[in-house]
Amino acid sequence: MILYLYIFFKKGIFLSWSSSYVVMREEISNWIRQVKEDLEKAQILFDNKKFDGTAFYCHQAVEKGLKGLLIKKTKEFPKIHDLVELAKLVNAPKQIIIDCGILNPHYIETRYPDLSRGYSKEDTHYFIKIANGIVRWIEKNLD
Repeated sequence: MILYLYIFFKKGIFLSWSSSYVVMREEISNWIRQVKEDLEKAQILFDNKKFDGTAFYCHQAVEKGLKGLLIKKTKEFPKIHDLVELAKLVNAPKQIIIDCGILNPHYIETRYPDLSRGYSKEDTHYFIKIANGIVRWIEKNLD
């Protein structure tokens, strides 16, 4: 049964409670679609030995996934890139927070040549594993 009990103003458009739910689900789906694309980019870059790009897209996938989960839980998200902080905001378990801490530096390190530490195949293979694990956890919490 579709409820049309609450009408509110959002982005200049009047939406019923049920239609706002549909808009929110679509927004979350868009975030998760981008997560999957970023994981695919990370794998393509890894396969082509572009390890700094692999690290960057692992971070991006997790960031977007956590923001999608925040949209579900709170209908908004902060404009930050700190994976640990985002994980805490969704009440992630300790291991997810630890894994986010491993990926966290790579948003900055991969963007600035003077900070780049040089990435190995082994490091970035581990980053892909971590990112995929976090994304699986996110997807379970979106259901």
